[in-house]
Amino acid sequence: LVRLLRLVRIVRFVRALRVLLHSMFTTMKSLVWTMLLLTINIYFFAILFTQTSVQHLISLEEQPCVISEEACTAYEENLRSHWGTLPRSMLTLFACITGGIDWIIVARPIGAIGWFWMALFIVFVSVTVFAVFNVITGVFCNSAVEGANRDRDLMVKQLMANKEA
Repeated sequence: LVRLLRLVRIVRFVRALRVLLHSMFTTMKSLVWTMLLLTINIYFFAILFTQTSVQHLISLEEQPCVISEEACTAYEENLRSHWGTLPRSMLTLFACITGGIDWIIVARPIGAIGWFWMALFIVFVSVTVFAVFNVITGVFCNSAVEGANRDRDLMVKQLMANKEA
């Protein structure tokens, strides 16, 4: 408990650490809205890819396998493991945009259904990585700058109060 109090005293005097901690806490509201935006984006595309994959898997059951049975089974398993259900599709999309999985591995099975689905997958990755993540970065940077400015104002008021006392 005493060590914790010492840590609090250190944070009061180390301005950079205080600004970082303050910025982290002030951006929590933005983080919640950001995660909601990202979830809606992932959810929308996951619905499209899951629906397409399930329909394609159903059509594959009706058609005979053109290539070897092992290759067809591996393809179906790969498609099912990444795009078979809505939660799996959402996890796959999240992993693709955060670097958890190489996106070409999961794009090939969806691209084998048709070129449109590969193009849509590339649009998802591009829009999410380049547009949404840049907006997220801008929001967090803006919140951090505002937090640092508020901290600077508080420090000036505190110094003025100390001089008057």
